[in-house]
Amino acid sequence: MGWLLDLAIMTSLTAAGMPVFLANCVSAGIAVSFVFLIAQRRTFVHDGSWIIGKFAAYALYNAIAILLASLAIAALAHTVFEPILATLASVVSLVVDPNWRLALASILAKVAVTPLTLYANFLFMGWLLEGKASLR
Repeated sequence: MGWLLDLAIMTSLTAAGMPVFLANCVSAGIAVSFVFLIAQRRTFVHDGSWIIGKFAAYALYNAIAILLASLAIAALAHTVFEPILATLASVVSLVVDPNWRLALASILAKVAVTPLTLYANFLFMGWLLEGKASLR
């Protein structure tokens, strides 16, 4: 659910003209906060109390992770997926608004980066909330 929220916000912001890097920073920030609130009680085993220190550690980790992922997503969107989509659009003589083409490119880039970011986030939350991170 968090990833779908993230993707919907990022796509909307990018389609509205916001740069991919900034759109992903905003959307991912909202999504990871949502995920932490849900996952701390539903996914991981701990005493169930709200611990501000753990949320602060999670927020700091994600600030760094989101910046790195946003750089990767923006780079992939601009250098790989957007040129492919532009070429494809010209081959089939399809006129696509540049913001929407970039929004689609950002979706493809996010899909490419997501497996690594989701797994890293899961490992960090497991370590933070349960004191262990399972690589299985």
